[in-house]
Amino acid sequence: MKKITKTIIIISCMTIFLIGCNKNNEYINKSNENNIENTDLEVIKVTEAAYMDYIYDIYLDEDKYLGKMIEIEGIFTKDNNENLYVYRLTDSTHEHDDEIHTEEVMSGFRFKWNGEAPKENDWIKVIGVLKKEDEEIIIEADSVEIMKERGTEKVS
Repeated sequence: MKKITKTIIIISCMTIFLIGCNKNNEYINKSNENNIENTDLEVIKVTEAAYMDYIYDIYLDEDKYLGKMIEIEGIFTKDNNENLYVYRLTDSTHEHDDEIHTEEVMSGFRFKWNGEAPKENDWIKVIGVLKKEDEEIIIEADSVEIMKERGTEKVS
């Protein structure tokens, strides 16, 4: 059952996200018209070592996280509808016809940002509040920063 739930979450993320392919390192204007400055909010720092643990827990127990501030690093991409995403790659393993299949998928979040968008494949840090919009968990970004150093792109 745990394996099925995990696979469903990863496949859901995979259907939402697209992969970028360019590399650049710059800083983006951190000012946001809808600046969320609430020092009372607990900041959830999604660390590299526990990245997938956080992602799974947020999707499985969203009520515990909605309305809280999150800080997450990952790869930037945007889809054809101009939706912005921060993600890392991970392997999804599932069984089909008594065979084990593994595929690389994207795991992370869509985010809203009123500032200048990063370039495809930039390594970014997004800080903002987790919200639910149209049955999807998103980050309403307070800041988006292009990092000079990349973290681990593929996590498990």
